[in-house]
Amino acid sequence: MTSQNNKSSFIDFSDDSNSRSSLQGCSSQDMFGDETSSRDEVQLPTGAAIKVNFKSIPIVPNVAVKEKIIFCIDNSHDKGIGYLFGSTETNSSEPPPCAVRNAAINVFITNKLAIARETEFAIASVAQGGFKWHSQLTSDVKALVNLLPKLENEEKEAECSTEFDLTPIFSNVLNLTTLPELFKVRIVPPNFVVRVVLVYSNSYIEPKINVTDASYIKFITSPFCVLDVFYLHERQTDFNNVELIFKSLGKIVSPSSYIFESSRNVTKIFNNMAKLLAHPYQRVNQPLWEF
Repeated sequence: MTSQNNKSSFIDFSDDSNSRSSLQGCSSQDMFGDETSSRDEVQLPTGAAIKVNFKSIPIVPNVAVKEKIIFCIDNSHDKGIGYLFGSTETNSSEPPPCAVRNAAINVFITNKLAIARETEFAIASVAQGGFKWHSQLTSDVKALVNLLPKLENEEKEAECSTEFDLTPIFSNVLNLTTLPELFKVRIVPPNFVVRVVLVYSNSYIEPKINVTDASYIKFITSPFCVLDVFYLHERQTDFNNVELIFKSLGKIVSPSSYIFESSRNVTKIFNNMAKLLAHPYQRVNQPLWEF
């Protein structure tokens, strides 16, 4: 990427690229209080240099078209206890992280359907071993709400590994629905937009995406697709990789994405989930919004 004084419209995924998180309003300097470290170059292994010109992607009219929202949930917890939340009730147990996460998703789905009844949701889980659908696209809030507790039963401790491949998300999502055609997209809004909300909850293993993968490139450069990220993690220590992971997640998104993080703060989790309610075609880019 070019120097800081010479801004470029290209996001360079090669070994000399800057972290995408430095372009976000919720950047790593906001999170960790270290502006210098937020510009450290953290690269996902790609095998080739890829440049994506996001400014060449057509701008879609600001119309609240139907949304197809896919929650891709990392249904694992960190080795040991994982992150827990203090209870306000005396002698009561701490709620597990998956319960808080699912409650926030539950509220999001309920509120989103109250705003736009035609919205469709699908739920999938991502793991170190692959990708699994738990539901197809549906607007049945009862079915979705009843499904979330089942994810808690399938939650397992993250395996000791050096990487967590998220690449299968994009081929599976693109196989779920056929994207609208690129026809007069600057004038005529599409019938729908596909939004993936990635919920990542590992504090130790850096996520990996093969940015040369055809499905990833098609998704991230399509005006009909949006990738949002919500990172739930342990408090940062010298023994985990929270900052590194946040930067890596920031590198796989586009300028239209929202990326949030939270650690053991129930209120912040629900507040950030509420910020994702805005329609991706009508919300401002994250760097322009003071949260």
